[in-house]
Amino acid sequence: DHPGADYFRTRIEESRRSFRTGFQAMADEGLLAPGIDADYAATSTFALWDGVQIHWLIDPDSVSVIDTLRQHLRLITVVDI
Repeated sequence: DHPGADYFRTRIEESRRSFRTGFQAMADEGLLAPGIDADYAATSTFALWDGVQIHWLIDPDSVSVIDTLRQHLRLITVVDI
């Protein structure tokens, strides 16, 4: 019932949809790794993105947001990142 709840719900829905749209375009071009579909790519990337930012905020010297996301994308795509 928090006044900001609707904002965050909408943000999450729009972000997830945007991630999925992008990964679907990649899937259509054959750029996702074998066995990876757009839904999994979107959900896992969005979850990792949110989580790694929290870890970085708590201990920025021990977590690299860029390196973590880059490694994840190397696992789920066939693009050289």
